[in-house]
Amino acid sequence: MRKEAFNELSLFFSDFKNEENKSRRWLVNNIYDLAFQTDNYSLYIPENFNKELIKPEIANWINDEPDNPIPYKWSFDSKLLRKSVDLNPNDQDTLSLFFLMLLNGVNMNQHEIDAGYPYDGDPEKDLALLEDAEQYLSFVEEKTRREDLKKQISELKLVAKEFIKY
Repeated sequence: MRKEAFNELSLFFSDFKNEENKSRRWLVNNIYDLAFQTDNYSLYIPENFNKELIKPEIANWINDEPDNPIPYKWSFDSKLLRKSVDLNPNDQDTLSLFFLMLLNGVNMNQHEIDAGYPYDGDPEKDLALLEDAEQYLSFVEEKTRREDLKKQISELKLVAKEFIKY
């Protein structure tokens, strides 16, 4: 049965690659949009589907439409995600992804400091990223979410500053 499933998936891949750009991009956007609505969206997108179809399509889409924020949004690359925010700072889902990726990354660099381990990364770089991200807080529509993000950024900045002094 597993072999049959892979055969069917291969047929789908072939059909997908033969579709027009508009159809492929519609599917990519909708898959990620639906998956994003769940808490752990990465679990719902098979790796081979992501690697063979979605990622190449996103790269082509960015190349073909450099001013379209959607492919940058689904790139899951922090620099490209930042470009999506710059292109459309009012997209709340993009802002959520941007802040989630940023805060998780900095938090990972700091998470073992209390246990006596060193800062895992560059605290000056993290501080610059956090300070830069503050400009986007005003675009977060939900006040409580905006205040929560502001507090998290403040706390992470404080740790980075303390480690820089150290």
